[in-house]
Amino acid sequence: MYDYDIAVIGGGPGGYVAAIKGAQAGKKTVVIEKNAFGGTCLNVGCIPTKAFVKSAQTYETVKKAADCGILLDQNSVQVDMKKVQAHKQMVVKTLVGGVNSLLKANGATVVKGEAKLLDAHTMEVDGKKITAEYLIIATGSKTVMPAFIEYEGETNIITSTETLALDTLPESLTVIGGGVIGIEFAYVFAALGTKVTVVELMDTILPMVDEEIARIATKSL
Repeated sequence: MYDYDIAVIGGGPGGYVAAIKGAQAGKKTVVIEKNAFGGTCLNVGCIPTKAFVKSAQTYETVKKAADCGILLDQNSVQVDMKKVQAHKQMVVKTLVGGVNSLLKANGATVVKGEAKLLDAHTMEVDGKKITAEYLIIATGSKTVMPAFIEYEGETNIITSTETLALDTLPESLTVIGGGVIGIEFAYVFAALGTKVTVVELMDTILPMVDEEIARIATKSL
């Protein structure tokens, strides 16, 4: 006899959906997550970057309000990165709370902690053993640093995760990689007033998308 029919390690979009479906199918299910539920996209990926984009778009709209006949004191229009961060955290917290509510509403057990596999059916979480007949590993991904970048020690080299935590605007920012994430950050910080340079190995930015879209994005930037 096992403690659970299904144990899921990782509460990202693969893990929490699997746990919900397992519980809905009548299986006794537990999902284990060491950080926040929702995974990379919800916590340090596409959702918080979209909150940043919303702030940048709002700032641009206000600055251009005079074009639409709305007169404002341009000297009073400022960016407060601490409040931008607060808005982002509010959006993320709301959605993470929604994931937790979905798990509990569907009958999945939620365990916070880091799981360590002991054998094919046993794991240890903060000193407590948990057994399950079936195990789903959905531990997600992590940032890869290129070998030519000296990341160790005191530097101003940051990844997308640290960029999402900035509470002051940098005077300048160089983005290595003109893919979707890099261009999203380039747009946001350029719109908010940072001098931004994008370095891309390929002939165009956004090399994975349609060439026409890449040209339009380049012109816009």
